[in-house]
Amino acid sequence: MKNKTTETEDLTANGTTTNPAPLREGYSRLRVQFDIEYKGTSGETNDDLSLTEPDMSMSVRQMLQQASGVQPSQQRQPLYFNMEVPTFNDLTDIDRYREQLISRTTQVDQFIQNEKQAQQKAKEEAEAQAAKETEAAQAKAPPQA
Repeated sequence: MKNKTTETEDLTANGTTTNPAPLREGYSRLRVQFDIEYKGTSGETNDDLSLTEPDMSMSVRQMLQQASGVQPSQQRQPLYFNMEVPTFNDLTDIDRYREQLISRTTQVDQFIQNEKQAQQKAKEEAEAQAAKETEAAQAKAPPQA
């Protein structure tokens, strides 16, 4: 005689019974890779200082005029040094160029050091001159009683 099944039990082909567990609240039998009940987030609020540069903003009209060639571009010009970009054929060229850069760097460092010394010397001379002038002015002034 066959086993009697209740409403919650089913017989499978090999005779075992499956009893589906009752679903927890908020769950369904379908599996999906996203949450159906997702309500979204409020997002992130940015309270930092804006880094937008005012002179870099353009209206749509200005962008269209630049694109059509009517108005020339008003962007800042980049700063280039008066140095050519070398082309290297082998590793010895790279070593020679490195030596040239090192010698240029030492020349520039020496120039900067000389300029600083000249400025320091000029400052000291100006201070000495000001001190002499104040001494001379005090010597000429009559003593106050």
